[in-house]
Amino acid sequence: MSDTAPRLIESAPPGSCVYKGADYYTEDYYRRGQSCGVSLYEDYRWMPETTLRLAMALIDLAAIPREQPILDYGCARGYLVKAFRLLFRDAYGMDHSQWAVENADPVVHDYIRLVREGYRWPLDTMTFHTIVAKDVMEHLRPDQVNPLLQRFRVKGQQLVVIVPLGDGEHFTIPYMEEEPDHTLRHPLWWWREHLEKAKWVIQLSTHRVEGIKDQWRDYPNGHGILYAR
Repeated sequence: MSDTAPRLIESAPPGSCVYKGADYYTEDYYRRGQSCGVSLYEDYRWMPETTLRLAMALIDLAAIPREQPILDYGCARGYLVKAFRLLFRDAYGMDHSQWAVENADPVVHDYIRLVREGYRWPLDTMTFHTIVAKDVMEHLRPDQVNPLLQRFRVKGQQLVVIVPLGDGEHFTIPYMEEEPDHTLRHPLWWWREHLEKAKWVIQLSTHRVEGIKDQWRDYPNGHGILYAR
């Protein structure tokens, strides 16, 4: 963020952000988030080197074979789906943002679906070898966490959750406080407990995997990476 960009919650104490509905995630959120004061994004776009490294790290972490379907839940414009498909994986995505889905990367547009809270899931006849929820769970209301994890349990054999961590009130990475729709700031054990409550069996619970969130390596405990079956 530049020195002239707005401090997104400068007038609000940490932890004061509230849940935003699906209509919040507009073109401004993705393309002009910092300048409009609505997100940390600015010119959200395809970044092949970073996204392909992430996809390969996830494939290695969860041993995802070519022939099995993957779901990126909260896929935005589908860039991780695109990376998986470039790596010969059968990837799909869904997101709550109508703008993001309608403006998905043309390469994967046919594999992206819109999902709304309370609606039947798109791709509902499918089950998935692996579900990835990256940069999603921290946006939820507390009462949405367990139902979503239980839904993942029904639809997926494996789950990878990547989430910024905090102490319940503050994020470990201060920059995360500047996202107005970040609502959950919990430690790694909190997320483990919720996965286990939803009948997931934790295979790995860690702060660092090479290729995942490498830009935050100066905050070694800033993110949680959970892999469960």
